[in-house]
Parts: sequence; C-alpha cells; structure tokens
Amino acid sequence: MAWAHSSFSAPASEQENSDDSKQVLFEFVEPRSVTSYEEYKPHIGLQLGVSSPEGSYEAAGNWALEAGFQPYIPFAIGLELSNKDYESTDGGETISRTSALIRGTYNFSGAGFLRYSYVGAATGPVWEQGNVYLGVSPLVGFDAPIASTALEQITLGAQVRYALVSSDGPDAAEFNAVAKYWF
Repeated sequence: MAWAHSSFSAPASEQENSDDSKQVLFEFVEPRSVTSYEEYKPHIGLQLGVSSPEGSYEAAGNWALEAGFQPYIPFAIGLELSNKDYESTDGGETISRTSALIRGTYNFSGAGFLRYSYVGAATGPVWEQGNVYLGVSPLVGFDAPIASTALEQITLGAQVRYALVSSDGPDAAEFNAVAKYWF
C-alpha cells in the first residue's frame, strides 16, 4: 500500500463509461526492507555524454563508471568515478576534473515509463588541477530494460545532472546516456 501517491486519470468522458478507468501512473512506494537477493538490484554501469560548463569553457565529453544496489526499497546507493576536461575559449588553462561520488536515489513506481525513473543526488571529492574540492550533483534519470533473463537484466537510459563544485572552476550541466548490467 502506498503512503502517498499522485495520479493522472483518464479524461472525464472516459471516466463516465467505466469505474476502472482511473489508472495510477505515478505513485510513491511504501519504504520496506529487502526480502530477497533480486530486490537488492546490484548493478554496474557506464555513462557516456557531454558536460556543458558555465563561463568561458567549451562543452566536453564525459564518462563515468558506476556500481550500486538497493539496500532498502525504494532507495538505492552507489559509487561512481567520472572524468572530463574543459578547454578554455579565451586562452586560459584546460581544467581536468575527476570525481569519486557517492550517490543516493529514490526509484519511482507506477505504470508505464515512470516506473523506470529515479531522482537523487551525488556528493564526494572532485580532483581539479591537483587540488581536492567538494562536489554535489542533483540528478534525474531512467533505466529502461532492453534484455533480461530470470536474474540478469540490461538497461539503457539517460541521466541529467547539474554538477556543483566548490572550486573556482565552472559548474556544469551534464547529459549522459547510461547502460547498466543488473545481476
């Protein structure tokens, strides 16, 4: 049973014809303990995309490796390692940024595409030009299954985040394609 939910229902003309026409497309899941190995949902993943920094820096390719699991339904935690290099557009130095972040997400439930979606945040050390800074990134994404067996699954998805870093370097919007293997 959900502790809170929001629903989108069919238009009024369709509702008049059927008592069952109201379908919950989005709902919050009641948090609960994991009861089987499958519910832990361990995974590894690869993110590839573009990072678009503020100010006088060009957009750069972005990659990240990730690993995670779901210790308590519907919450997941994970680690990710990423790298990007921003070239200056005004002749300044190139900024090389490497991150090792701890990530937490809330996994949605419901009908249709929303059941594959999540929101969350990541935080941790960011190495930039030989110095260490704090990074924080709110994020939203989805992982849609493309192949599966009884215990394993491959998903493709996308993730959007905004990377805030405590350095004088630029903050950046990041757009990534995500491939994950769930075991």
